[in-house]
Amino acid sequence: MPSHGPTRALTRTPRTTIVRFSVALAAAAGLAAGTLAAPAAALAAPAAPTTSLSGAAGPLAPAAPATAAEDGTVLQVNLCNSGYDEDCYDKGKSVPATVALVKELKPVALTLNEACRSDVDTLFNAMRTTHPGRHTHWAFAPISRADGHHITCATGGHYGSAVIDTLADMTSYNSWAFPFDKQAAGDERRIAHCSQVVSREGGYFTCGVQLAAKDRKVANAQCKQLVGSIMDRVAGKTDYPIMAAGTFNLRADGMGDCLTDVADDYTTAGKGLQHLVASEGITLGDVATHPMSGTGLPGISFDATFDGDRR
Repeated sequence: MPSHGPTRALTRTPRTTIVRFSVALAAAAGLAAGTLAAPAAALAAPAAPTTSLSGAAGPLAPAAPATAAEDGTVLQVNLCNSGYDEDCYDKGKSVPATVALVKELKPVALTLNEACRSDVDTLFNAMRTTHPGRHTHWAFAPISRADGHHITCATGGHYGSAVIDTLADMTSYNSWAFPFDKQAAGDERRIAHCSQVVSREGGYFTCGVQLAAKDRKVANAQCKQLVGSIMDRVAGKTDYPIMAAGTFNLRADGMGDCLTDVADDYTTAGKGLQHLVASEGITLGDVATHPMSGTGLPGISFDATFDGDRR
């Protein structure tokens, strides 16, 4: 299925290399059986730092009518599951803790930082069983070091960023990964990882981000690139709303500075170092934090209303 605005917008930025997957669900192999669309061989193969793997599965129950997007909760979790950070890693306990949160909160979209590839399968299945009448989509982007080599989890498999989102009667999906221009010295390469889901009635975009942890100036520059460039490139000439959630590693004042030049285009909500930025077409409501085992940050949920307005 041809993509909409994103491809046209991205081709104007030659500095950014993007690997894109766009699949019509009706033709996706294994969809009816509920298997993930990305073949196992693709997951094991070496990939560029900006690769995004993506797949989807159909409803487990009678399908809900097509919608552009459904009001609900967006859940952000930093899993801290690489296995190397002794300050927060605890034998993978953050994954079942996130499964429990998914069952409790029933988020329509889930963004994940510091995830292992196998974690995405577990949480994809949790999201799918939580929304049995909807299509569920997953996207995973491996994260690299400065030398371009992918980081692997201590327990095996790629380490990276993930987005899992849902939509009734989904007809296509897409994902992209963007490395930020500025990176902190000695830090893993930070990226913005974005997903698109579309039905006959419309669609929406979700980006997952984790900005530089040890250099606030770099985190601020990355945030400004996200809201001043990347989110607009992703949404392109579509009028679908877009949001970005993650560990921004900025407090409220830092987020205010980040949005200074785009205050008319985006709103933000959050607590501590985790936030969500939303375009027109998405109204943000209550924000709540959820203490979790196995990670150094709480889960954070955002009430989001897709108000029918176009971006």
